[in-house]
Amino acid sequence: MKKTPMISLIEQATRRVENSDALEPYRDIILYDWPEGEEHLEWIVTADESEILEWASIIRDGEPGFDR
Repeated sequence: MKKTPMISLIEQATRRVENSDALEPYRDIILYDWPEGEEHLEWIVTADESEILEWASIIRDGEPGFDR
């Protein structure tokens, strides 16, 4: 039986963002190196897209340093 290589969390999260027209504009925010680390990446991989979008728009609109 051939083993399928494991895909890292960052790769899974990146693929999810890249494959979503809705998430792509928030790429820098979503894939930022947040202090929650793997917990954040797991959330990106598993959360509803609408939840991620709501969170990312709050960050974008309220945090200096992110493009608006």
